[in-house]
Amino acid sequence: MLQIIEIIHYLYSKTPHTDETSTITGMSDFQIRFSRLWNREKQIELFKSSLARKRHKVILVLVILFQFAKLYEYGGDYMNDEGRYPQAKACYAVGSVANGYSKMIALAGSPDEYWIYPFYQSFEWMKKILYAVGTPHIPLDDAEIALWRYEWFHYPYVIKFHEQLGLGNKRESRESAPVQKAALDDLWNIIETINTKPFADKNREREAWMDMPAMIEYSHLHAKYSLPYEQWQDVSLALVSTPKYVKRNYQMDQWLTRLEQRYQQSNMKPLIQKAPQIEAIRQSALLLVFEKQMRMKILARRFSCESDLIKRYAALRNRYFSGKNPVFLDMRSRGMGKRVNAMIDTYQNNISAEFTRQMLGEFCAVKVEGVSPESHPYSDGMKGWFQDLTSENDIYSKEITILKEITHE
Repeated sequence: MLQIIEIIHYLYSKTPHTDETSTITGMSDFQIRFSRLWNREKQIELFKSSLARKRHKVILVLVILFQFAKLYEYGGDYMNDEGRYPQAKACYAVGSVANGYSKMIALAGSPDEYWIYPFYQSFEWMKKILYAVGTPHIPLDDAEIALWRYEWFHYPYVIKFHEQLGLGNKRESRESAPVQKAALDDLWNIIETINTKPFADKNREREAWMDMPAMIEYSHLHAKYSLPYEQWQDVSLALVSTPKYVKRNYQMDQWLTRLEQRYQQSNMKPLIQKAPQIEAIRQSALLLVFEKQMRMKILARRFSCESDLIKRYAALRNRYFSGKNPVFLDMRSRGMGKRVNAMIDTYQNNISAEFTRQMLGEFCAVKVEGVSPESHPYSDGMKGWFQDLTSENDIYSKEITILKEITHE
C-alpha cells in the first residue's frame, strides 16, 4: 500500500527507466505500462524504497494498527455466545481483512482485467491459504463453509456484477466459457448448500440470509453461462425446458419466498430495516423467477390463468411498480433514489417483463403495472405479436402458438 504513488509514477512516466532502455523501443504506451505492471522485481524495489522514507514508516505503523483494529472488530463479531469453531474464526478474521481490500479493488473493475488482476491476486494467495487452514475445523455438513467460499471467492464479482472470465479472456468467447461455467456451478452449489444444510453459528446464518437475494439474482441473470458454449445460441429455450434448470427455477422460487418470512423474524428484521435494498433485490429476483416459470408452464402446456403463480406475480409486480412500494420509499428516504430508478428501469424495460405483461393482458385479462414507454424498443417491437406470428418475432412464437391452442381447447 505504501508504494502506490511510486507505482503510479513508475507506470505513467514517459521517460525510459534504466532497466528498460533497450526493451521499450517501438512499444505503445499501453504495452509499456502493462510490462511495468507485471515487473515483480521493480514492485519489490519500489516497496523497499518506500520503507526507507520516515513518513512511510509512520504510515506503515498506522496501517498495522488499523489491521489490528479490524481483527479486533471481526473477533468481537464472531467470538460470542452464538459463535462456533474458534480456530476457524481466527483464520476467517485474518482473511477478512485481506478480503476487504479485494472488494475495494473489485469496485474499480473486473478482477480479471489485466490492469486490476495483479492487485487483486496479491490478496488471493493469503485468502486461499487461510481458507485451506480454517475450513477443516468446520464439519462438512455445516453450511458455513459454503458461505465462507462465497464471501471470499465470489462476492467481489457479485457486488458489481462482474463475470468470471479468466485473465485475458473476452466476454462471450469459447475461452471464457469453461471458466464462467465452473464459477456459476460453484455458486449454485453454494446457494443450494446454504438453503439445505444447517448453521451451527447463528451469526453466520443471518449473514447468509442477507447475502442470498444477491446470490440468486446473479445466478439467474448469468444462467446462460452455466450452459456449455455450444448451447449459448439456444439459451432461452434451454433454460426453460431442460429439467435441471426447471428444477432450479422452482427451488429459487421456494427459497426467495421463504426469505420473506425469515426477514420478519425478530433476529432478522432489524438487520433488513437497516439495509432495505436487500429486500428490493429479493423482490427483483422473484419477478425474474416468476416470469421464467410462466414460460416453463406454457411450454409444458400446464399454463393456467387461474393458477396461484399468476396471482403471486401480479401482486408482486403491482407492488413493485406502483410507486408506493414500501421498500423503494424507504430506499429513497435514505438517498438511494438513483438505485431505485435503475432497478425499476431494469426490471420493467426488458423483453421478458414486456412479453409477460402483454401475454397476461391478452390471454388472461390480467392487467399489471410496469408498462414500458411507447418509445421503448421492446414495447414497439412487440406490437402485434399476439395477432400475427412471423419470422421476425420468433423469440416467443412457440409460446404464443401454444397459448392460442390452449385457449381454444
